[in-house]
Order: sequence, then C-alpha cells, then structure tokens
Amino acid sequence: MSALVYSVKQGSPFAQLVRFEAEDIDFTGAVVRSQIRTSPAGATAFHTFTPTATGAVGSCEAILSLSEAESAAIPVGTYVGDVWIEVPGSFGPYGPVDYVLQVLPRVTRSPA
Repeated sequence: MSALVYSVKQGSPFAQLVRFEAEDIDFTGAVVRSQIRTSPAGATAFHTFTPTATGAVGSCEAILSLSEAESAAIPVGTYVGDVWIEVPGSFGPYGPVDYVLQVLPRVTRSPA
C-alpha cells in the first residue's frame, strides 16, 4: 500500500481526518500520535501532532491539524509521517498509517 500524500502551504491551516476501524475493538480512551520527519530515520521531528481521539466500539477518529503559525514554522520540503493509535487494555499500538506531507511555499502576499 502506498502512502497517502497531503500538502499545506506555509502559514496556512491544515486539517486531515484519520479514521481507524475494527469492529471487535473498543477505541474508547484511545490515544493517537503522529510525527513528521525528513526521512523515517531522521533525528528531528519537525512537528508532533497531538490530536484528540474520539473512539467507540468499532471505530476511532482523530484530526491531524496545524495552525497557521505551526505550518509557517515548518521549512518548505517533503516530510514523511505515520499515525499510531494506542487503545487502553489492548495489545496495541496499532498502525502505522503512513503519509507524506508536502509543505509548499506561500506565493501570493498581501500588498504592503
């Protein structure tokens, strides 16, 4: 399976819904985590997402998001990331959901 590809312009907000499904798992209280790096072995995490997970029996949703200030702080480039979910009382973590995040330069600016 190939990675999902998302893009954001520097200084713009970003939001992406991530959904996990498994009918026999109670996702109540689940914790979702994700980081982006320049490569899987990259020493620096350019951003750590800390989304709030909404879980129930059978599914869990979380939104990975960046504010305008957060996306402005990430250098233009291509990053790799993955999403993991930890479920209380389970053998997890589950995942990863792999993705690529392209941070694009902002081109149009307000007149001075």
